[in-house]
Amino acid sequence: SVTGYVAADRSFGLLVMYFVTGASVFSAFAFLGGPGWAYSRGAAAFYILAYGALGMAPFYWIGPRVAELGRRHGYVTQAQLLTGRFPSRNLSA
Repeated sequence: SVTGYVAADRSFGLLVMYFVTGASVFSAFAFLGGPGWAYSRGAAAFYILAYGALGMAPFYWIGPRVAELGRRHGYVTQAQLLTGRFPSRNLSA
């Protein structure tokens, strides 16, 4: 099914989703941009560790609510969530 393929049948817990989402968001920067920036700037690049850890922190507060809405209404994508939650079709584009 589409939900099984896209959302793993909604079977992942919060901790697994935190790391999966973080890996997908930060992967290009972590492997390409981060090391290059650290090489050219030196120790100032240690902020990247805090950025990586704190960048996904809002997920702990927003994620469970979005997951519940997705389960209740059958949303799989962000566009479906925005279209179902707000009356503007332009917002979901």
